[in-house]
Amino acid sequence: MIRTSDIIKRLVLPALVIFFSVPSALSLDVQARPTGFQVSWDGVDGAEWYDLYVDNGFVVRLGNDVFSYEIENLMSDTAYDISFAARDEGNNTLDAQFAKGTTTTWAGTYVWDNPTKKDNKGRIRRLVFNVRTVLDPTYGQHQEIYILSDDGAEHRIFPLYGFDDASAGWTDYDADTEQAATYRLNAERFNTSSIVPSSWRVSRIFLGLDHIEVTVDTKAFGITLDTEVIYDFVVDDDGVRNLVFRMDGPSIVRAFVFFNPDGTRDDGAYVLKNLEDVQG
Repeated sequence: MIRTSDIIKRLVLPALVIFFSVPSALSLDVQARPTGFQVSWDGVDGAEWYDLYVDNGFVVRLGNDVFSYEIENLMSDTAYDISFAARDEGNNTLDAQFAKGTTTTWAGTYVWDNPTKKDNKGRIRRLVFNVRTVLDPTYGQHQEIYILSDDGAEHRIFPLYGFDDASAGWTDYDADTEQAATYRLNAERFNTSSIVPSSWRVSRIFLGLDHIEVTVDTKAFGITLDTEVIYDFVVDDDGVRNLVFRMDGPSIVRAFVFFNPDGTRDDGAYVLKNLEDVQG
């Protein structure tokens, strides 16, 4: 929810509401994103400030040399009212416009095809993730991520356990559970060594609308190491939805991780493209 201070409401909103009864020649372009909108406009003569609102909540005040802004952190697949006002030094409304928009979604199938001959002994020729947007009554809207095995079967990699699952904790590597099978599938793909962990657990989760971080602790030979798994959802310059997947950790962990071999990323991340966007 976008919060507005009482001071800003008293100062700005009355002028905006009154002006909406007057026809406007202002051009406002609104492009929907999965968790927000890209908004752009033409300059207004005499304007000192440009103000943006979502559902009557103040978002930002911009200087008169700024003509676009990306509104972020909104719910996916949700309708919003977007308001814009150009104001002079005395906070008088010179022009205003409003629009209705509905955010899109990150949901879909994301694919990365390996363009090299380096494939970790045939384990990573292609990566396919399915993403679903879900609404949890406690943790809000977020993305569920499923990896696909070579036979096309789905395995939920995030979250591995439900957020309130009492059974979550140290899990034996060879345990006969769906979570353990999914972990093994993922670990075997990206592990370049012959070392097999004895157990693992998810120790930390950061959950955002388009950014997820997971810390996985792994035990092997009496040593516990942590691996950071990061998922970023972004829209690229071509308007294609991307899922950027990467791993990080201490040097000993990085030594055994099969990073993206195509050389496009310094951090070794895999950039998976939304299949629907790519195919048009």
